[in-house]
Amino acid sequence: MSDITVKFNDETFIHVKKYTLLSEILPESSDIDGLPIIAGLINNEPQSLDYEIIGDCEIRWLTMASHHGWRIYGNTVNFAVSRAVHELFPSYKFRIEHSAASGSLYVVCIGEDGHELVMSAKDVSAISKRVQLFIKNDEEIISESIGYTAGIKKLRELGLDDKENLLEFRNMPYFKVYKSGNYYDLAHYPIAITMGTIHLFKLMKQSKGFLISIPLRRNHNTLPHIKHQKNLFKVFDKRAKWGKTINVSNVGDLNKIVQEKRFTEFVLTCEAFHEQQLSNIAYKIAKNSHSIRFVTVAGPSSSGKTTFAKRLKTHLYALGIKAFTMSTDDYFVGDEKNPIGFDGKPDYEHLEAVDLQLFNAHLKELLNAKEIELPFFNFVTKAREYRSTKLALGKDQIVIIEGIHGLNPRLTEAVDKNSIYKIYISPLTQINLDNNNRISTTDNRLVRRMVRDHNFRNHPPLKTMQIWASVKRGEKKWIYPFQEEADIMFNSALDYELAILKSFAEPLLRTIKPDCYEYGEAVRLLNFLENFYVAPDDSVPLNSILRETIGNSVIQY
Repeated sequence: MSDITVKFNDETFIHVKKYTLLSEILPESSDIDGLPIIAGLINNEPQSLDYEIIGDCEIRWLTMASHHGWRIYGNTVNFAVSRAVHELFPSYKFRIEHSAASGSLYVVCIGEDGHELVMSAKDVSAISKRVQLFIKNDEEIISESIGYTAGIKKLRELGLDDKENLLEFRNMPYFKVYKSGNYYDLAHYPIAITMGTIHLFKLMKQSKGFLISIPLRRNHNTLPHIKHQKNLFKVFDKRAKWGKTINVSNVGDLNKIVQEKRFTEFVLTCEAFHEQQLSNIAYKIAKNSHSIRFVTVAGPSSSGKTTFAKRLKTHLYALGIKAFTMSTDDYFVGDEKNPIGFDGKPDYEHLEAVDLQLFNAHLKELLNAKEIELPFFNFVTKAREYRSTKLALGKDQIVIIEGIHGLNPRLTEAVDKNSIYKIYISPLTQINLDNNNRISTTDNRLVRRMVRDHNFRNHPPLKTMQIWASVKRGEKKWIYPFQEEADIMFNSALDYELAILKSFAEPLLRTIKPDCYEYGEAVRLLNFLENFYVAPDDSVPLNSILRETIGNSVIQY
């Protein structure tokens, strides 16, 4: 007898037996707007089509045009490419190094000696053709739960030491894997149950490895044009090489450091790497202090712009350069004048959320040695205030300006561009969960922002997650197009930080319940954080960029 009620987002109902598979109740036409259904959103949590229904639920079908579906699509492509490398080059290990332009991923192959191999254009073409064959044959991807002991033995037999390394610090009796042919991968997030759903992808030779490109979510029938971001790629590559030098390239390596009580030493090493970068940037500015009057610090949300700006100020002081700081956030126009987004809500990421007229007038006055009164934007009252804070710019003095629009020429259009030194800052994460599953820079920033908003902006975690899509849209429009305009880039990622942030973020994520659309993202992040050992925050220096998020900084904000 049917005892489970399934409600769909079009308000229709069906009744099914317990343990019915999602794939068994797909609509007659198993595509939406010409795209195949790739998964289902069950009570706001994404699930693969082999998910067994165990209770009353609401279902929304997912294609790659949806947020969750696009992530599932990308993970399925990565799985297929990894299997192709495994079959064509059995002695190679596939590894996603970092993100690249237009949502693509940079991939390398590791040889038996642990070093990166140079993949030829012919190698990349062979991998692409093998994946296309998988798609043509609609190759099945099977999910299995394996007992811990037997599973570890299987991973060891297959030489998947990166996955064994991650599981060494977990103690669940079973873990889930995805299998296709003779290839296995750990199941961190749902993927498609067949490869025929991958309708479009491209592999492109780059550097020693290659790029994996898939359509952008809002242009799902077209591959994006990949404009090589030379400077950003260099920063990512430098960070990845540094991670290999200190033998920390995945979460298992980090957990081992925590377990062996080497965490404080590792924290100081990461912070020293930041300090070294800051010193180099300050030296370059000081060398040209005769012409540079403004330093703009731009980057996406939760990059650590404010702390970076204040620490750069200290480094410049050490070199005999007097510097002051300004924030474009203090020039916000407020909700009454703020531009409205397509969703009818204030678009806080819009360039004109900043009072450009007042900001440029102040820059001109500073260049003319006039005194200005700096505004202060109160994020609690959402209004501009004045607190009698005066600023005047003397000879050979510099103003450091931080804000997301710092690279946009319109922000500083009233002053000579040769008087501006532009810095791009972002936490460009280099450690992975394992070789096939990277830690997204966006996820890193979302966890940072959620903790910071809770601690200092009176925002509950649900609100942070609700506005996150808008934040990302703003970044794509107002920040990323100008990345390569920067004179220099600073990577604000700290390879230890998620071990610290875990204890702050988990309680916040658990406040988001299944009746909220954001629940699926909350569960995904909770499952992601489960892989990390918790480390105490007393190891974090009081001037660290991370203190901007967790508090107790010696820096005055």
